[in-house]
Amino acid sequence: MAYKFFNKRQLKFLQKGFGYSDRQMQIINLICRGYTNTGLSNVLKITPQTAKTHVRNICRRARSRGRS
Repeated sequence: MAYKFFNKRQLKFLQKGFGYSDRQMQIINLICRGYTNTGLSNVLKITPQTAKTHVRNICRRARSRGRS
């Protein structure tokens, strides 16, 4: 799976350091490109609620309050 926003070293750090799955890495990449939950759901063919859950879980794992 190709990620255009991060280089390989950054991807390894995120996956190993925080334990993100491939799907979560895909979502992180799209978030960094500015996609909203609705945009994520359209691109990934999931419901907006599922996208919101993924984002919440990613933020929780990173100990962040939100996207910013």
